[in-house]
Amino acid sequence: MSLLLKAPRGLLLVYPLFYILTFLLLRRLIQDMRLTTSATTGILACVVLAGTIFNLFRIQREIYAYMQTHYGTVARLLHARTPGPVRVVSTLGLGLRPFLATTDTVVVVTNEKELPLWRKKQFDYVLLDSYWRVTNSPNFDSLRHQPALVTLSEPLLTSPLLFLEHSEYTGLGYEQTLALQRAARQDSVQLRLYRLQ
Repeated sequence: MSLLLKAPRGLLLVYPLFYILTFLLLRRLIQDMRLTTSATTGILACVVLAGTIFNLFRIQREIYAYMQTHYGTVARLLHARTPGPVRVVSTLGLGLRPFLATTDTVVVVTNEKELPLWRKKQFDYVLLDSYWRVTNSPNFDSLRHQPALVTLSEPLLTSPLLFLEHSEYTGLGYEQTLALQRAARQDSVQLRLYRLQ
């Protein structure tokens, strides 16, 4: 349980138990009040309805708000600009891969110093996505200051849950991880496509 601050998915297994125990406790407390059966049922129904609405609100705020993606737009742009298979270098993230054809190639690099090697191998584009912020890798500073062919926002790369899931590997604490997430959210651009030179 000490890892829960770094891995929120660990709580998912105990939520159903918490809900059942809370419901049984409330039912017991309401029955001890010696109310009529219809009043007891009405109170329990209101509690369950309020809990359901609250959880749906939280799911919308923490998960569905980040579902829209612009990786598909990047893939369409690459296909429009490139005759034949697309060959693109990605910086730490594989978010573009599902939107490309099976004949296309995506290579992940962990440092911008690797880019000349991939240019020699006939790769034409590099996608700098803000996954480097999620993984806390500052190895792409000079690349992100160059003029890009296209820039787009990517809500998924600003999700607090994504940052918290990765903090287990970055070695950062809870507050440091959320500070990284706030910095990513303040940046209006998370996807930058460059010509590989």
